[in-house]
Amino acid sequence: MLMNKRALALWLGLFFYILLPLAAQSDLRSDDLQSDDLNRSDYISLEFSGGIGTLWVEDDGAAVFSQYGFDITLMRIFNFGLDITEIKSTLPWADISVFGFLWQCGLDTPDGGFNLAIGNFNHSFAEFIVDDTPYSNDEGQIHFINITTFFHSEYFSITPYMLFGEASWSDGDMYNFFGKPKIPSFIIYGMNLCLDLKDWFKHSLSYYSLAAKINIFSNNDLPLFNIDLDAGLFMYQFIFDKININFNGTLGWFFTGLSLEGALTSSNQSYFLFPYLFYNVDVSFNAQAGFAAFGLQHSIGFFKYNIDLGVFNIFNGDGRTDLNYRRKRLFGGGDFIEESSSDLKGLGAAFLILDAGLHALPIIKNIKFSMGVQKIFLIPWGYEKLFGDESEPYVLPDMSSILRTALFSGLSIRGSIRW
Repeated sequence: MLMNKRALALWLGLFFYILLPLAAQSDLRSDDLQSDDLNRSDYISLEFSGGIGTLWVEDDGAAVFSQYGFDITLMRIFNFGLDITEIKSTLPWADISVFGFLWQCGLDTPDGGFNLAIGNFNHSFAEFIVDDTPYSNDEGQIHFINITTFFHSEYFSITPYMLFGEASWSDGDMYNFFGKPKIPSFIIYGMNLCLDLKDWFKHSLSYYSLAAKINIFSNNDLPLFNIDLDAGLFMYQFIFDKININFNGTLGWFFTGLSLEGALTSSNQSYFLFPYLFYNVDVSFNAQAGFAAFGLQHSIGFFKYNIDLGVFNIFNGDGRTDLNYRRKRLFGGGDFIEESSSDLKGLGAAFLILDAGLHALPIIKNIKFSMGVQKIFLIPWGYEKLFGDESEPYVLPDMSSILRTALFSGLSIRGSIRW
C-alpha cells in the first residue's frame, strides 16, 4: 500500500511539473519580452534558459529533472527554439530515465500567426516495484506534432489547436502477464476564444478533446487487450493585467471515459507456468471532475514573485472490473467469475505554487539575466480507499524523513540569459 501511495505522489509531481512550472516559466518569458520591447534589437533576440528540480525525494533516492534550451526571435514576428528535458528516478521502487526534446517555430503578427511544435520522448530500461513485485519494460518512446493557429482583431482572437502523436514500447511485463502497450495514434484538438477588454479584464473560453486507442500485445506481438480512451476539458479564464501586477483565475470541468476488453490465453501467454486456460477481462472507467485555480504575479523593480493556488476534485466517477477465467488442472482447476467496483467520488488534490526571482536584470548593454526559484506544495485526499487492505499494518516514517520529503519534493531553480 505504501509503495502505491508513493508512486501516486511521484506521478502527481510529474503532472504538476509538466503543466504548471512550464506554464509559469513560459509566462515569465513572455512578460519579460513585452516589458523589454523598446530596448531589444529590432532584428534578432536570443535567449538561453535552463532549470533543474525535484519531483519526489526520499531518504534513499529521488526523482529529478533538468531542462535547457534556446529561443530565437527574428524581426519580432518569427521565432524558433529547442527545449531538451531529462527526468531521472533513482528511487528504489522506481528506476527510470526519460530523455526528450521539443522543437518549435512560429509566426506572430498583429493579425494572426501559427506555432508548430515537434516533440519526442524516450526511456531506456525501466523498472517499478509495487507491493514487492517488480514490473519492467525494455524501452519506450512517444513522439508527436502540434500545430496552433491564431487570428487577432482589436478585441477578439480565436486559436484552433491540434496535436497528433503515437507511442510504442518494447518487450516487458505488466502485472500478471508478459506484454507491452502500443498507441498507434492519439489526438488532442480544441479551440480557445478570447475577448480582450484592454485596460480591463481579458476573458477566454477553451475546449479540448482527447481521443486515443491503446493496444496491448504479448512479447510475441500477439494482441491481448484493446483500450479506448476519450476525455474532454472545458475551461474559463479571466486575467487582470497591469504593468506590475497580474491576477488570473481559472474554472474548469474535466470528464473522461475508458474501456478495456481482451483475454489472456494459453496461446498468447506461451510460458509454461501460465496458470489459466483463459483469462477474460472487461474494464470500464469514467469520471467527471471540477477544478479552480487563482494566481497572483507582482513585480517590484527587478524582483518578481508568483503565488498560484488551486484545487481539483472528482465529483462523480467509478470504475468496474469483470473477470472470467479458468485455471489449469495443474493449478487447481475450476471456473471463476469476479466482479469489483471502485468509487472515485471525492478524490482530489490541492496545490500551492510559490515562485520568486529576478527578471530582466541588466548585465551589460543589450544582455539581461533572469532567475527564479519555485516550490510546489501538494495535498491529495481520498486516495487511501483505493489502496490495499485497511488491516495491513502501516509503518509511519520518522518526522525528519517526512519533513525532508515535504521540503525538497517539487523544488526547482531556473535561469535565462537574453540578448
